[in-house]
Amino acid sequence: MLPRKSGKLTEKVDSEANKKVKAKQILVVAFGNSLTAGYQSPTSGSPLPKMTPYTDHLKQMIDTSLEKINKLKLLNVIFYNKGVSGELTADMLQRLDSDVLSVKPSYATILGGSNDIGWSIETEEIMDNLTQMYDKSSSAGIEVIACTVPSTIGPEPSIKPRLELNEMIEDYCFDNEIVCVDLFASTITLGTNKLDKKYSSDGLHLNTAGYTKMAETIFEQAFSKLIPIWTIS
Repeated sequence: MLPRKSGKLTEKVDSEANKKVKAKQILVVAFGNSLTAGYQSPTSGSPLPKMTPYTDHLKQMIDTSLEKINKLKLLNVIFYNKGVSGELTADMLQRLDSDVLSVKPSYATILGGSNDIGWSIETEEIMDNLTQMYDKSSSAGIEVIACTVPSTIGPEPSIKPRLELNEMIEDYCFDNEIVCVDLFASTITLGTNKLDKKYSSDGLHLNTAGYTKMAETIFEQAFSKLIPIWTIS
């Protein structure tokens, strides 16, 4: 005859078996313009514009990495994509409170400036807006992941201000110990400062391959280093 389990012991075993482990949530706001929204211009093969945000690819990469180390059930990384096409950094600054600070995320990726350059706004003014976004987010306890502005397939005059702005971003991040992801360097044609044609259909916005490359770069230069921190037991 099998030994009987006491009622209390059985109740405890059943309780442990049915207990669900609640996953820890990590919130990330992706803040920016059309490059964050994932805008793709119409092409002959796709006559309507479409959205393929890099955050979708980045979420998959993070989840795959967590699954490999058996931590996917313990961590739920949630992305809020707050990219608005056509915005200037001044517009982004105006909605920072509502779209970033009020959400209270753990992290915010901030990418802006390409539209400002298109409107010939001085790089110093663009950087001032970005700096205010970085500072306000950091002061709110949000870890900032700053991104350099990708290049363009256009002429040198359109690339020069990008180089100037990106140098300012990198210098600021170095001085203030902020993570900086270099999207410019990762998407140019080797040996030039021009956007690699395989990443764009219109010379400015990215295509699916380009947004995937953005995700890969942000993962490699930022989130791959965060995962070991998140999963420390």
